[in-house]
Amino acid sequence: MKINPSPQGAVTWKAPAQPQSPPAQADSPHTASAQNDAVIISEQGRALAVGQQSAADSRALYENVYGAAGLGQRVTGRFHEAGQGAFTQTDAPEHYTPDEAERFRASLAFLAGRFSNDRQVQNPFAGLDRAGLTDIIENGQAFSDEERYAALYAREDLDEQYFSGVMGYALETSDVRPLRRAYLELLDQMSPAERLKYPSNEREQVAVRLAESEQAQGTLPSDFSVLDYMQWAPKGRLNLEALLAPTNPEPAPSPEAGPAGDQGSSRLR
Repeated sequence: MKINPSPQGAVTWKAPAQPQSPPAQADSPHTASAQNDAVIISEQGRALAVGQQSAADSRALYENVYGAAGLGQRVTGRFHEAGQGAFTQTDAPEHYTPDEAERFRASLAFLAGRFSNDRQVQNPFAGLDRAGLTDIIENGQAFSDEERYAALYAREDLDEQYFSGVMGYALETSDVRPLRRAYLELLDQMSPAERLKYPSNEREQVAVRLAESEQAQGTLPSDFSVLDYMQWAPKGRLNLEALLAPTNPEPAPSPEAGPAGDQGSSRLR
């Protein structure tokens, strides 16, 4: 997902004015070097300014979505203020099509269920991939806060599903290599705003731990992806040997893993 700088924060850059010196002087090595240095410095300054603006945009988006006054606070506040009955009867935005209005009502029903500890109500965003959910959560101008918050729940459920198998495998075998590789993959697919929920050096620390594990237990193939595992056996027990077998890219899931402590946590150590 790309976060575009706001128009107000656009950086304006102009090339240095051309020197007014005679041609002979302009062609001298000293003058040419000064001109080139001026251009390089200006380009570096522009790149720095753009980077700073992008970081500011990510921070603002983080606060709007994940911060103390973010989606969760806004939507739960409306729920408690209106009460469950009135909340689920909230009118859809006037510009919504019939299908969009149905999606909005389904989001309200799902959220009311979650707020009441009823996990049986279907999330209308279940089944979307993580990138699609993040786009709705963070850039969903066409979606209400309630729908975006339902999408956030769907992404959290997906992450929990993602880690349940590798966590069970690590607990059973003491092999944490797939778990740490899975965490690296998750960090790499996060948006810049979501990534702000984690320490800035989180990836480097996990990569060091993975390298330590691989030094002791062997190196995983460079193209090994736990995301592949999530696709074929979201509730099954990870079979590393079958998963890595090139002749069997979609191994049959083993019997369902039992409960394991801290399953689904996306802040794994």
